[in-house]
Amino acid sequence: VSQSRYYATAMSGSGQFLLAPYYGPTAGTHYYGIAISSDYGLNWTLAQVLPANTVPIDSISISHDGNLWLASIGKVVYYSTDYGSNWAALYTDAGSFPDNTTWLSLNT
Repeated sequence: VSQSRYYATAMSGSGQFLLAPYYGPTAGTHYYGIAISSDYGLNWTLAQVLPANTVPIDSISISHDGNLWLASIGKVVYYSTDYGSNWAALYTDAGSFPDNTTWLSLNT
């Protein structure tokens, strides 16, 4: 995608799953989401993460086996257990995080 920006990548232990928070114009509007590859980086798709692609993703992480994904947006951590198709809030204690959570880590 032209004029796009990728940052803070994550990769599963085997290298099959690669994730990169994405920001760029899509269909004339700015879009925030996650660029996903499930084939070792050969092909990429964009996934939506709550809240509706209107704010940037600060950080992302993936489990060693690729089954659990985390993304932080502001003071909320979201998770997906179905390869990015659906996301839900995992942790929303706004008082515990700094303004933007710039790191996530999984130990699985």
